[in-house]
Amino acid sequence: MTELAIDIKGITKNFGNVKAVDNLTLQVPRGSICGFLGSNGSGKTTTIRMLCGLLIPSSGGGTCLNYNVITQSNLIKKKIGYASQKFSLYSDLTVYENLKFVAGIYKVDNKKEKIASVMNELKLTPYKDTRAKNLSGGWKQVLTLASCLVHNPELLVLDEPTAGVDPKMRKNFWDYLHQLSQKKGITILVTTHFMDEVERCKQLVYINNGKLLYSGTTAEIIPFSKVESYITANNENSLDIVKTINSTYPQVSITFMGNDLRISSKDATSLEAIIKNFPNYNFVKTTPSFEEVFISLMQ
Repeated sequence: MTELAIDIKGITKNFGNVKAVDNLTLQVPRGSICGFLGSNGSGKTTTIRMLCGLLIPSSGGGTCLNYNVITQSNLIKKKIGYASQKFSLYSDLTVYENLKFVAGIYKVDNKKEKIASVMNELKLTPYKDTRAKNLSGGWKQVLTLASCLVHNPELLVLDEPTAGVDPKMRKNFWDYLHQLSQKKGITILVTTHFMDEVERCKQLVYINNGKLLYSGTTAEIIPFSKVESYITANNENSLDIVKTINSTYPQVSITFMGNDLRISSKDATSLEAIIKNFPNYNFVKTTPSFEEVFISLMQ
């Protein structure tokens, strides 16, 4: 049986009359990269805070890294590296000084050697004496990741870690996450709105309005969704079909992709009606995109 890094059952969190997380059950295997997805306000941050021991569930419970999320929160915090989307290190300190400060908080043994190793792995060594405020947005994110690794965490929680980062640095960032997962067995829970990053995850958890919509492997989400997609070449009358579909078939999503037009839905009857009513468009069945799947799940 696969060992679980996260195993929670029926956790709920209420803030007054607002139910931010609603009876959520999920499992994340150790050593996996899990995409934790959902629209803004879906309950992701509240769930993460409960997993990290920063919030106590109103009901339900479970374990994170084999520690009880309610009674052993202090032990969980020592084993987690957490990076928020907003840069939260000290802007006036250098790269090295920031890492030294974090290492001191966690009482890391052999601080100099550990900091040097992390900086080398993340190619931060040339910026050792650079003040954090003078780093580009991408290198600030790399510094944030480095600060999460100096104490050898078992779980990394990354909140939109590549927001505002250029494509090349995003690729390098994700290549390194896979190294951490495969070579060091670190479990990574990452939130993102980039669909190409979603495809690089092994596991996915998708929530909306605090409720679980999907939990499982990335490979299984398309068949699970039962979404079907069709594609046709764009033409001069495409705006007419868009207007008709939006007004007549509300369960169908329609998207422009370059010179093509895509329609998708779980409602096969509506898709068949569109294909029948617009024979000049020559719709051809294609594999749904992750974006189409997630939009459909929310509906």
